[in-house]
Amino acid sequence: MFPKLFFGTLPPAAGALLAFIILLGGYVVRPLGGIVIGHFGDRYGRTKVLFLTLILMGASTFAMGLLPPTDQIGLAAPWILVALRLLQGLAHGGEWAGATLMSMEHSPRRQKGLGASIAAAGGPAGSLLAALILGLVAMLPEQQFLAWGWRVPFLISLMVVVFGLWLRIGLDESPEFVKEVEASAAREGLPLFSVLKNYRNVVIGGVVVGTGALFVQGLLAAFMIPYLVGTGGMDRSGAFMLFSLSSLLQIFTLPFFAAMSDKVGRKRWLFTASMISVLLIWPVFQMFGSQNAVLIAMAFIVGNAVIVSATWPLRRLHE
Repeated sequence: MFPKLFFGTLPPAAGALLAFIILLGGYVVRPLGGIVIGHFGDRYGRTKVLFLTLILMGASTFAMGLLPPTDQIGLAAPWILVALRLLQGLAHGGEWAGATLMSMEHSPRRQKGLGASIAAAGGPAGSLLAALILGLVAMLPEQQFLAWGWRVPFLISLMVVVFGLWLRIGLDESPEFVKEVEASAAREGLPLFSVLKNYRNVVIGGVVVGTGALFVQGLLAAFMIPYLVGTGGMDRSGAFMLFSLSSLLQIFTLPFFAAMSDKVGRKRWLFTASMISVLLIWPVFQMFGSQNAVLIAMAFIVGNAVIVSATWPLRRLHE
């Protein structure tokens, strides 16, 4: 709906391209959010930073639901949308790093992957909730959907933020983090420089490995639904519901594959999951182009619940 609301004066293809570029902006700034917010998390504690990231994410998402379209406030609308999307990306980068680390550091030594995956399972849980709600409002007539229906998921996300803040009240720092802070109290310099100096190969390997899974995740969530609606002959609500099914299964497959990486080792799991993903990704694309609802559902399930979930533990190559 963003091309129609914020780029309605442009040709449809150009409006869609700009909408995807804005979406891409949130992904581009995620590493910056992880670096900057992660720095303060290392210095002042994860719990304080997690309050900041949740408030920042909630405020920017809620503001999107209030944003007037271009025909009301002119070119200011897309520029504000860009700014809000960048704030989302910054908050996401810091939230992802802090939440998974908190879960990992509170976990037993032989269950670090499983512990970190519990926080990561919040991703597909959030996608499931968002897709279900958007699937419901997508049943509205086109005029009502564009007038106010698309705002509903953004606005009611405030309830999730309030619940998340309530959960984090009184959350203690992990003993592992407290011990590390005490041990490194005399160290000087920025944590980022220390990481790049001592773990350069690990950082590069983690980025390369994580890119594949995040690409598939972004492709399914951001591109495939508009593709299926535009050229695949599906209605909006049906496409969202199929994506919701894969997100539901991913909530369970993420911890399962993470637990497997705890048992067999991260490097061995790296090789196995990568080979499986390479073999499966081509049939997934074929199924998306089949115009068959059952095959499209299978494509979402294999992409989200298998490929993305199986390679998630690989992002933690060093402990």
